[in-house]
Amino acid sequence: MFFLGEESFSGYGLPNLPSGIFTKLDLQEQEDYSILLYPSPVNDYLQIQTNFNEIDFIEIIDMTGKSVLTTTESTNINVSNLVEGHYIVNVHSFLGTITQKFVKSN
Repeated sequence: MFFLGEESFSGYGLPNLPSGIFTKLDLQEQEDYSILLYPSPVNDYLQIQTNFNEIDFIEIIDMTGKSVLTTTESTNINVSNLVEGHYIVNVHSFLGTITQKFVKSN
C-alpha cells in the first residue's frame, strides 16, 4: 500500500489521515492519476473529479468505520442525508482503491 501526500482540515478536528491511498499500482502509475473532492465542508452534493473514467463504485465511511453510503454515481453524490461530521471516501476502480476525506456540515 502506498500513501500519497497528506492533508489536514485545520479547525475541523479531523485526524491527519493520508489524503490518497492507492493499492495495485506502482509509484509511476500513481502519479498519472488524481482525484479531487469538493467542496469540503459540503452541505448537499459532494463533487468528485478524476482524470480517469472507470470508477466501479464509491463508498462513504464515517469515523467509526461504518459504511454509510455506497453508490455507482461517480461525479455528484447526494450527501444531504448524512449527519454533520468527518467522513472517508473510498473510490474503487481499476486502479484499486483511492481514499480521500471530507467534512459534512449542515
